[in-house]
Amino acid sequence: ATVVRVATGNMDAYNAYLKGTQMLAGSGVETYRTAEAYFEEAVRLDPKFAAAHAGLARAWVDLANWGTLNQQETLPKVREQVDKALAIDPDLPDAWVLLAWIRYNSDPKSPDRAGTEEALRHALSLEPGNVRASEWLAFTLIRLGRQEEAVAILEEAIERDPLSVALRLQMGNTLESLTRFTQAEANYRLAVDLAPLDPNAVGQLATFNQNRGNLAEATILNGRVVELDPLDPEAPALMWENYLHMGDEERAEAWIGETVRRDPDAEVSGLGRAVLSYYRGEDAAAYEIAREKLTQPLDNRFLSEVVFRIIVRDVALAGGDVAEAEAVMEAWWPGVTDEQFVVDPSLDSLYPRLGALPVIAARDGREPAMKIARDLLAQYKEESTRLSVTAHANLLGYLHGFLGDAESSVRHLRERERVSMRDNPWFWYKRDSLMAPVADTPAFKMFMTELDGAAAEQLRILRGSGKEPSLPNS
Repeated sequence: ATVVRVATGNMDAYNAYLKGTQMLAGSGVETYRTAEAYFEEAVRLDPKFAAAHAGLARAWVDLANWGTLNQQETLPKVREQVDKALAIDPDLPDAWVLLAWIRYNSDPKSPDRAGTEEALRHALSLEPGNVRASEWLAFTLIRLGRQEEAVAILEEAIERDPLSVALRLQMGNTLESLTRFTQAEANYRLAVDLAPLDPNAVGQLATFNQNRGNLAEATILNGRVVELDPLDPEAPALMWENYLHMGDEERAEAWIGETVRRDPDAEVSGLGRAVLSYYRGEDAAAYEIAREKLTQPLDNRFLSEVVFRIIVRDVALAGGDVAEAEAVMEAWWPGVTDEQFVVDPSLDSLYPRLGALPVIAARDGREPAMKIARDLLAQYKEESTRLSVTAHANLLGYLHGFLGDAESSVRHLRERERVSMRDNPWFWYKRDSLMAPVADTPAFKMFMTELDGAAAEQLRILRGSGKEPSLPNS
């Protein structure tokens, strides 16, 4: 278990700190907000209480990771508290864990993964088995393509703390990225058994089922998340995402309404309205929502910014406004539509470059864009890539689709759907301009028919289960 380093002579501050720490053992907006208030009280009562400063920073980080606070706007506040904590106690493990979060998120386009790993390993040297350090180190190692090392870190931490929900969830994520689905599911289910009222645990089990194509079970579990976290506007978003997967437009719209009711200004509220409009072919409405949202800070677990940029890009291209399409891609990553732009494997510029291909083709002709696609295919076709199995299959599916090779594209997309269905309602493949060269081929149409059939079957299973969540306000 985690060793608590506490240095305060103020018992009221200490009691407030303990209450905040207890709240952070759970998850959800209300839980994190309550923890924030306790830590603020502890800091007020004893400004020299290092662990309380770290606790307050941790509450903000959790709210940012949950999607309630914007990471870039929260970062300076977190840094201030971490600096105060380390000035008081340079060997406070939790402060080093939070320093790792700062390093990872300071530059969204180029996370300092090496600096993040260094800080987390220092935290573990100060406190072997620290749950948060072990959890985040595994997360970082996965993104460095070192999944087996991540498993070893988590196994050691779990041996020290076998009842940690956070470690079980991260182990599930890690094993899932390695396609060890049986073991991953066992860890997710154990986490839910340990914390049946924790919306994060239930939600991650739901997402696992969604990834496996078990949309009926995912929807039932997501209904529990909605109940467990009544302040979170992202909880209903999981519901409308599932219903769009299954082709139930009316229920999707109802859950989008619940998202808006909880927080009309939340990023996912605009996302839901834009995606539903795009699903219905109401491109002008989707375009306007996406354009407006792209003027605001965006950062949540639904990758809203990517969706908004693709909508603007494709609606602009369909209307012949290549300049607008180019501008929205350049705002994502400057220089990305330049034919000479080079993807740096150490940065996260691959997917912006992929998104730029239709713009380059419209502006300069298909051949230059196809040359770029072929170069990317050669660079990333090897299995040694640090991309996850899902991301790798997704990339190859889109590249082959853009190059007009329907058979190869569908083969890789089938692999993607086998590994993970998350964040791609079926209609998205049809609408994305990257797939336009193969959209009318028999192979691609057959693939889409299969996806539609599987989604319809999941809806039938859900309706027959007797466990379908009630509509909001019903």
